[in-house]
Amino acid sequence: MGYIITSTGLGGAISFRRDRAEDALNKAAELRQGTVTSVQITDEQGNVLDEAKLAGKLGG
Repeated sequence: MGYIITSTGLGGAISFRRDRAEDALNKAAELRQGTVTSVQITDEQGNVLDEAKLAGKLGG
């Protein structure tokens, strides 16, 4: 399963794809350390994922 991480900031939106949930969470955390206004993780079907629940499933 793949994940799309979308970050929105002053310059607009940019998306990144990661194959593993752990990598998607890491990218989201990395993006939040910048000047973005929002970060969202979606699955390949377009479902917005709750990061806390996703991390809980990984044991983190």
